[in-house]
Amino acid sequence: MVDWIMYGKIQELKRNGLNKSQTKRRLKIDYKTVLKYWDMTPDDYAAAKAFAESRTKKADKYKPFVIDCLEKNPDMSAAQIYDWIKERTNLETLDFQKRAFRYDD
Repeated sequence: MVDWIMYGKIQELKRNGLNKSQTKRRLKIDYKTVLKYWDMTPDDYAAAKAFAESRTKKADKYKPFVIDCLEKNPDMSAAQIYDWIKERTNLETLDFQKRAFRYDD
């Protein structure tokens, strides 16, 4: 989910008469992102953002284990953590993907 600033830039470019493709190029964001926020009202955006921030993630129940792993082995990859959880829970697959532990800054 984009932040309020990016949402505002999309809306500003829309008000200034740019089309979606021009907005995508100007802001250097994906076209689908522009589509998602193009017709969204500020109230709709606030509600969507609040929902996204408050929802429970499937991997949350493993958070203490993940933190412990990373404190002991800071260079562990998301795939390694995922595999360790699978081993310790004796499950063939988990209900989330390896990228659930990826950190994008």
